[in-house]
Amino acid sequence: TGSNLGTVRACTKWNPQTVFILWGADAQKVAQQAGVSFDADNVVLSAHPSPLSASGGFFGSKPFSKANEILQARAIQWA
Repeated sequence: TGSNLGTVRACTKWNPQTVFILWGADAQKVAQQAGVSFDADNVVLSAHPSPLSASGGFFGSKPFSKANEILQARAIQWA
């Protein structure tokens, strides 16, 4: 968790518009500790895709599609 916390803080400092895809409670906790605002338009929340929790909210949540929508709204094109 310590290295994850440092990574999130570094990403936020390097680029405040970084889009975070937070899978599960642990990721959301680390992001919160790092000061990521969940009210911002750069956070996508989803259940973790592990076999134990995937059917509890990950399937159909489309986290990559949501992140892509955020990036496209900022005029960032992948292709």
